[in-house]
Amino acid sequence: LTDQSTVLTSQVYLNKRFDASVGYRTAKTVTTLSLLDVQRESQESGNVSSALYPTDIFAATNSTKQRGAQLMWLWTMNPRLSASIGLNLTRNEFPQLGRTDKLSVLRVGLTRTFNNQLTGSVNLRHQQRDSNVAGGEYRENALIGAVNYKF
Repeated sequence: LTDQSTVLTSQVYLNKRFDASVGYRTAKTVTTLSLLDVQRESQESGNVSSALYPTDIFAATNSTKQRGAQLMWLWTMNPRLSASIGLNLTRNEFPQLGRTDKLSVLRVGLTRTFNNQLTGSVNLRHQQRDSNVAGGEYRENALIGAVNYKF
């Protein structure tokens, strides 16, 4: 899981973080469940600001709460081809602003190994954020291709 509350700022924060993961492996599959709980509180009084990210909501609040879960499944179809599917659900709370965002991401992908140095992958992603603040929602569908070469 990614921790979206990490930002560059000159403020001092107290971060409380809990991560847990459990996995199950068979001859051809790997299933992983991950949990995340992060609480961040400013230790300084006054307004929080970040010159690097002036529109970032994580940088603009004194406290945030983030909770999430991710379920991943990887299937090795043959030694050179694997498929994966993942679901990520995250809830971000900004008590100072009275804002709550719910983010869900679904990914489906294929990865092909061509040789020891060259791999390629294609992923389909659907991402959606629901918010209790007007204009805070969005939906995205993406097709992502990648080629990796080790030298």
